[in-house]
Amino acid sequence: MSDLDLVGRRGAFDGQKFFSRSPFRSGYFLVVTSLCMAGAVYGVSILYRYRHQMPSQGTTSLLVFVCGFVYPWWRAVRYHERLHQVYVEGSLVELEPGSAMDVALGVAAGAINDSLFFCFTTMLALLAYIDHLLRHCG
Repeated sequence: MSDLDLVGRRGAFDGQKFFSRSPFRSGYFLVVTSLCMAGAVYGVSILYRYRHQMPSQGTTSLLVFVCGFVYPWWRAVRYHERLHQVYVEGSLVELEPGSAMDVALGVAAGAINDSLFFCFTTMLALLAYIDHLLRHCG
């Protein structure tokens, strides 16, 4: 199977590589983690800067929104941990590239990383808009 066919079937992520080691050894996951942390810090800074300007319902809503950065990231780490444990136990040995399990692992790795990336970038854009609105309301 050519590399192009393999990428077409499982996606750009090598799921075996991603799940067989720490997620923090993946450049993609490090980018997602950076977006998560940046969003959480940015959201908390907005809460702090405009705490006197926002009603308590707005503060609570924004706090829930900020938690929306951390919780999905934490869940992704937990999902990764589950599949990593399968590798540690030896249940998955080296798989044939392009096999059904290889494709499934690649799709799972892609789903984790892509979902978080697009979710966090959208949420960061919304935070920037909220910041802009609050800056111009006061």
